[in-house]
Amino acid sequence: MKKFFFLFALIATFAYVANAQMKWITVMKGTKINFYTSLRSACDNAEAGSDIIIPGGVWTGGFSIAKELHLYGVGHYPAYTGATEKTVISASTEGLQFISGSNNSSLTGLEIYSTTTGRWGVELTDYFSPNTNLDNIKISRCNIKGLRLAGASNFKARECVFTMRVESYGLYYGHMPTQSIFENNIFDAYFSYTFYYCTFDHNIFIKGGPGAQYGTWTFPVFFSNITNNIFVGEFHTGQNIYACANENNFFNNLTMYEPISFAPECHENLSGNISGVSIDNIFVNYSTPGFDYGNDYHLKSTCPGKNAATDGTDLGIYGTAFPYKDGAVPVIPHYTNAQIDNSLQNGLLHINVTVEAQTK
Repeated sequence: MKKFFFLFALIATFAYVANAQMKWITVMKGTKINFYTSLRSACDNAEAGSDIIIPGGVWTGGFSIAKELHLYGVGHYPAYTGATEKTVISASTEGLQFISGSNNSSLTGLEIYSTTTGRWGVELTDYFSPNTNLDNIKISRCNIKGLRLAGASNFKARECVFTMRVESYGLYYGHMPTQSIFENNIFDAYFSYTFYYCTFDHNIFIKGGPGAQYGTWTFPVFFSNITNNIFVGEFHTGQNIYACANENNFFNNLTMYEPISFAPECHENLSGNISGVSIDNIFVNYSTPGFDYGNDYHLKSTCPGKNAATDGTDLGIYGTAFPYKDGAVPVIPHYTNAQIDNSLQNGLLHINVTVEAQTK
């Protein structure tokens, strides 16, 4: 039944193509459906636990969410959103901010950023409730320019692209960001501040940050599992890994440079890592350094990272039993074609759309 309402909602949101002045955001809770033309109005008026379906186009963010909400866009890859446009949320402040009350919320199929340098695409923060973390917020198949976890536990990010910066800042506000899971993501970003008891599995880390002082892995990580990742780029002395990390399991990762090195005070458990692999022997296509929609991050058949993960799959985002989905198409019905007449015929508006079901 829920799939039926999702499909109905998507057809309704897509109807705006017939009238470029109208874009509908659909809010669903059970069998109740409401429509809005403002993202903030949709979120403010939605009941806790609602699904919010946001059509393609650029939507204004810049507000806080204080209840459980599940936001779905149509995706962010240009090649997979030709029939709808990609769904973008932007603001001059933070794109979206999750605060107290937003536990169990989720974001899927969105591109989110701030138009102001140094502000965050997505921020999870609870500054005014010391020693309290936001819990169980999930982001999947999104492109986020700037992620700040200023108080978050059991956070999960999967099949996302993160650019600019990823920061765990909550320690300064009485929070201890813990138990975060990052799987099958692309990080064209640098990291800062402290991550505790986290999992980083089957990701790609690309050199990021403004200048040579930032490398691939340059932040404190403690008591975490760092497994099956690919590290591209270098620190300022030709080293991939140089961080104030401590007591981590660093297993079956691939780096371009050797030897793998850590700060002298670090105590790492190392096993099964592969180093000294040329960038020309890692990805099928890496013609544009960093993250680019035209790159192909599948591993070459000659890459030593093939079948080298702890689970026997490839290192990087196309490993695990649930690899990165090409196009990061969200788990809602996906438009592949749309034909809508520009005028009424016999009082009717003819709409012909092709929709593909998404099973995962």
